[in-house]
Amino acid sequence: MGFNPGTYQLRFGAEKLREIYKHTYVLFVNREEAAYVLHTKSEDIKKLFKGLHALGPKVVVITDGPAGAYASDGVNKYFMPSYPDPKPPISRTGAGDAFSTGFSVASSMDCRCTMLCVGHRSSPCMSCNSSARRRGCFQGRRL
Repeated sequence: MGFNPGTYQLRFGAEKLREIYKHTYVLFVNREEAAYVLHTKSEDIKKLFKGLHALGPKVVVITDGPAGAYASDGVNKYFMPSYPDPKPPISRTGAGDAFSTGFSVASSMDCRCTMLCVGHRSSPCMSCNSSARRRGCFQGRRL
């Protein structure tokens, strides 16, 4: 299960959402939300990963706006800068939702390069290089 808690869910606190976190495969939060969930002022990515994994998710993805995104499977940690904007975007509203959807779809398709392709891309797998395609990124049906 993928979980991207909204403001309403975040206000419940980690304890009330304990069972959801425990059954979450991939958790998506931004850097500020990660700190909020953990009741910390620290924005250190390694500390945030450690704390969020302790809640139960197998994979944690922390987005950092235009700076990019981080992902951890509990052992490996990845960073991908944002896709360069050819011109300033009109709005970034929905970018995180689109990213989490693409990441989730790639994960559900057993896309082996999902963690390597994490970033605010149009699709995590579509932005892989050609060598990643040969490793199985495009197996299965195209959406």
